[in-house]
Amino acid sequence: MFSIKRVFQNQFQRNKQTFPETTACTDWVGYEILIEFIEKNHLLSVPGDMLEIGAFLGGGTRKLCDLLATVSPDKRLWVIDVFDPTFDWTANTHGDTMSSLYANALARFNGKSQWEIFHENTRACTNLTVIKSDSRVAQIGDARLCFAFIDGNHDPEYVQSDFRLAWAHLNSGGAIAFDDYGKDLPQTTKAIDDLVARFKPEIASFSVNPDRHMAYIIRK
Repeated sequence: MFSIKRVFQNQFQRNKQTFPETTACTDWVGYEILIEFIEKNHLLSVPGDMLEIGAFLGGGTRKLCDLLATVSPDKRLWVIDVFDPTFDWTANTHGDTMSSLYANALARFNGKSQWEIFHENTRACTNLTVIKSDSRVAQIGDARLCFAFIDGNHDPEYVQSDFRLAWAHLNSGGAIAFDDYGKDLPQTTKAIDDLVARFKPEIASFSVNPDRHMAYIIRK
């Protein structure tokens, strides 16, 4: 039986000489959960590219690029990130700001910047378009999307703005995934809930993976 995940994993192993090794600390999410969702919902059969808002160190970006190169070489991945780890001052319920968490993560990399690490992870990705910008003002032209992953600035204003950008380009049957739903950022969770309520007539389904703090919206 054909499996996107199995094909991708086999190709990923073969590509280790092309790409630098991706470690757990450059993929905070575990993008395999996104790849499983993409396969389960046949999202690569929906016309359009993919969008990632908030890439951080690029470990997950690399995985999405490798997936598309292996299974859907006609599709591209658009990435929007300001590449400034001090930019997100949203605080979690423990009082830690996202910027402080990012700074702690970057401390492991001997002075390398977020952009340098991202570039090391993705420099061989030929199906990648990177927009270094505040996502509130970023544009992706007339691109259409089959899937978007939103994990950028966690302030509710950004969550809603990022959703509107992705939704405006999302084709019917496409999906948007959000990270940090129901975790320790209640303001982010509320912003997602508000969007689901506001756009309900246009939404085919809304689901949550509580163990991975992931929320998914599929468009009618």
